[in-house]
Amino acid sequence: MKHLILSLICGILILTGCSAGAEPPKEITDTAVYEQTEAVIEEAVTDTENGTIRIYFTFKNNGSVGMYMYESFAVRAFQDDVQLTEVTDINDDPESASVLTEVKDGESIRCSYVFQLNSASSVEVRICTPTADEELLAQKIFPVSEE
Repeated sequence: MKHLILSLICGILILTGCSAGAEPPKEITDTAVYEQTEAVIEEAVTDTENGTIRIYFTFKNNGSVGMYMYESFAVRAFQDDVQLTEVTDINDDPESASVLTEVKDGESIRCSYVFQLNSASSVEVRICTPTADEELLAQKIFPVSEE
């Protein structure tokens, strides 16, 4: 009977991914590193007149090939667990167009994304891998401030 119970417990632990050698989950900070690029979530500015929030990042390329923030990371924003609509205007807004600026080896650039707010709740910004599974690399929460 003891062997049966121990076998069941071991089976459950294996199926749930629990084991003595399992790595603890990595701490999520405001800095994302993926391949040879890095993005740091810097600050947020709320535009109450337009109901938007602009999130600023520092993007750095540590590789030998020119890279773009837009292609290197997936940037998402959420309020109350609902994904916000990105309204970044790369055609008429030089600050937003910076996400499409090529960054050479060892250089960095300040860029931004703009999102439409749904409420006055805090905004959670996430930087994820630019892959289908969008693995979370960094996050930061900003209060929605009145300008």
